[in-house]
Amino acid sequence: MSITLTPQQEAHIAALAARSGRSPGDLVTEAVALWETRRDLSAQEDADRPAKAAARILELRRGAKLPQGESIKSMIEHGRG
Repeated sequence: MSITLTPQQEAHIAALAARSGRSPGDLVTEAVALWETRRDLSAQEDADRPAKAAARILELRRGAKLPQGESIKSMIEHGRG
């Protein structure tokens, strides 16, 4: 595969590779692998987000009770008025 980089991008990658003691090709390969790992982790976090939100809601409402004589319907009507 061939990738076209600007001269500035090439210089930047060469400088990073020199500082890390790796070849530019190895550096880019490692960067792509790291990007894929982070993308996969981010996708997993996005998939878990609704379940975590639901668990947090259930945790917050644990022990919460309506006042004596009140119903959900009466609270809704009170909020509308």
